[in-house]
Amino acid sequence: MAYRARSTCKVYRKVKDHDGLTEAGHRPLRVIAEEIFRTWRPNPVTYKGGISYAALPYARSMLSLRDLSDVDFCDSARDIVLRFLGNAGTWKGEDARRIKAELRSILEG
Repeated sequence: MAYRARSTCKVYRKVKDHDGLTEAGHRPLRVIAEEIFRTWRPNPVTYKGGISYAALPYARSMLSLRDLSDVDFCDSARDIVLRFLGNAGTWKGEDARRIKAELRSILEG
């Protein structure tokens, strides 16, 4: 099922099947984004932290992407992942390091 964004944009597709690996051999970006939302939580004592307001729109956009060849409105998946990584500097911890490394390896590969 394909949708057309604005007239100057490419066609992008909704991701339905997000289990398994992509053709490039990595997890789909949608699955990674779901894990980001699951692990980047506020501190339960102070309720501070949580997903950064600057990284949030890019994490949401990644929910509709499967791999780097996809497009969300007028932004390529590569641009969305790069912008997320640029704005996720406050995300710390073991999960953050692992997920950021996975996203960087997807960009390199």
